[in-house]
Amino acid sequence: MLPQEPPWQRMRTHHDVVRYYHTRYDEQLRAGDIEPFVYPYTTFSALIVLFYLLIPYGNRSLLRNARIPVFILSTWVVARTIRYTRAKAMAPALGIGLLLAWGIIWVFSIMVLHDPQRDFQRIERMESDGKQKESDDETEDGTGTNSPTKNDSTQSPSQAHFGPRKRHGEFFWQPYPLTPFSERIDWVLDLFCNFRGAGWNWRTSSIPPPPSSVQTQTARNSRTIPRHSKRQHSGQPHVYTTRRDLLISNLKLFSLGYLIFDGILMIMMHDRYFWGQVTAPPPSYLPTFITHSEPLTRIYRLALTQLGVKWALQTLFRLSPLFFSGLLGPSLLGARAEPWMYPETWGPYFIVFDRGLAGWWSAWWHQTFRYAFEQPGTKLVSALRMNSRSPPAKLLKLGIAFALSGFLHACGSYTSPGPS
Repeated sequence: MLPQEPPWQRMRTHHDVVRYYHTRYDEQLRAGDIEPFVYPYTTFSALIVLFYLLIPYGNRSLLRNARIPVFILSTWVVARTIRYTRAKAMAPALGIGLLLAWGIIWVFSIMVLHDPQRDFQRIERMESDGKQKESDDETEDGTGTNSPTKNDSTQSPSQAHFGPRKRHGEFFWQPYPLTPFSERIDWVLDLFCNFRGAGWNWRTSSIPPPPSSVQTQTARNSRTIPRHSKRQHSGQPHVYTTRRDLLISNLKLFSLGYLIFDGILMIMMHDRYFWGQVTAPPPSYLPTFITHSEPLTRIYRLALTQLGVKWALQTLFRLSPLFFSGLLGPSLLGARAEPWMYPETWGPYFIVFDRGLAGWWSAWWHQTFRYAFEQPGTKLVSALRMNSRSPPAKLLKLGIAFALSGFLHACGSYTSPGPS
């Protein structure tokens, strides 16, 4: 059943529009046209990937090559969920398509284009005494070569013996851990959920590298040092040096963002355009120079839309450092609660004046999806043996990145109520 627009002549407030879509949702559910969003059933696609990543495959090529079938199975589950599953509320309905589509792109980047158990390492703490005990380096498959880099060996038992909450020594580069199982779960979940790569060797260039003291420790304590970027530039966001500064700043900005976003919503709810009636005339309370000009009316509405999106995301992203670094803290998460793990989501706006539209998208706007959007184009350019700095290569990577972004947001629109 195709989505239908509300009878706008009968809609008096935005509450009427919400009630209309709730009624339509119930009707479609009874007719069997859609399936309800049921947790945790709808997370099955992610669980498939997580369970697979928890299996150490070492040099066993059959298990290692199973990454592709696992990705295909996960994608099939995602596609079916996007096709049939809907949520009653507006935000969760958008989130179904958006998050599931992101899951496809993300898993493809970290599990198909890369071998996560060999290619990736993260920064973790050693035991509190800072010493590495003599131990056997043999890996789970008995070869001693289950390595994230060409010459690296798996994490030694002395480094993996304790979980994150019990390690308070210096930092080192931690490859895929074999033991204990709780450490492996922590490593895999961190990889799966850390989209910007803070503390990982694949960290995007849009966020600053770890502090120099951390880099010194990792160089001193790691068996091998993976390839990683130490590049710093003026377009990178601010990094807090202490947990106190991190938490106070994010708490203030979360409170401010909540109030600003609430004000933007209040303004939006008095304009039928934001109900979904895109052909509605502008509200009468606007100045006449706006209401009498179609271009200015459109500019006003698009600017308000962008402000709403920006403040919604900015406020939402504040919850991550407040919860992980603040509520859980180093006593539970170890290195994952360090303040430098949570750089600001948004870059400095001056970069837009320096680099124009490129600065807008590559530095100022949030870079949450950057790694996954970049990797397919980067790998394709490498496979075609193109000069990565040449205009054709840059155009190819740009086209792929924006195509993936379009796919991501189109899926969110597809699962939202109403026609789109």
